[in-house]
Amino acid sequence: MTGSDTSSATPSSFRLAYVPGVTPTKWVRVWNERLPGTPLELVQVPAAEASRLLADGGAEAGLVRLPVDRDVLSAIPLYTETTVVVIPKDHVATAAED
Repeated sequence: MTGSDTSSATPSSFRLAYVPGVTPTKWVRVWNERLPGTPLELVQVPAAEASRLLADGGAEAGLVRLPVDRDVLSAIPLYTETTVVVIPKDHVATAAED
């Protein structure tokens, strides 16, 4: 065995930051299917700190919400969210539906 043999070395992990309200479950499953030999480390971070964490190298990638500073970070939109208001069926505001 030589000093350059890394076959038994523990693979380094990939740090994925995510902000509150983002559910990384799907992405963790896909990661584990495609890269089972590389551990995925999840890092929950407040939304206001996500860009700084990524720019400073505290995580390799992040699941965040736009906008982000595209002068510092590259962004790939994954999907568009639809925002809705939910109220009880008997609320006075439901009259606006009619």
